[in-house]
Amino acid sequence: EAANKHGIRTWLENYGHWGFPGESLQYGGASDDIGGEYWLWNSISPHVNVVVDVGLGPELTYPDGGRIVQHCFEPAPHIYERVKQYQSKTVVINNLGLSSERGQFPYYAKSFGLSPRPPNLDEEPQTVIVTTLDDYYEANMGRVQQIEFLKIDTEGHEMSVLRGASKTL
Repeated sequence: EAANKHGIRTWLENYGHWGFPGESLQYGGASDDIGGEYWLWNSISPHVNVVVDVGLGPELTYPDGGRIVQHCFEPAPHIYERVKQYQSKTVVINNLGLSSERGQFPYYAKSFGLSPRPPNLDEEPQTVIVTTLDDYYEANMGRVQQIEFLKIDTEGHEMSVLRGASKTL
């Protein structure tokens, strides 16, 4: 209300995690406009059958009750332990990262990603396993028909994920 008095519109960006979707609904009611994954997902989910979610995070981003096949990738061991409970017939939770090539990669938990070592960060990296989307797709053709929605949230590693998906996409 205070912003509107001065001609300013408020906008809420819900990133799909931490309170999803309740937090967005709670705070979104006080906003003029709402954006983010939750609203995008609601508009496209009736038309999607196969989702690839790269950089899953602490919650299942796209809950749908089992109609949509989801292939999720979360390389961080501490986050994977939290999300593996969502594994089902239609939700595959992979304790892998995706990149431009297969191998091992340093993961810095404090910086949330497969990025080069951040400056001034006193942290030893964890080693995580990565593969390419092309290799994963080829090895899982029986389950992955056609990727209809690809979400990538890898904290700066997005281009490497796309380079490893050149045949698939």
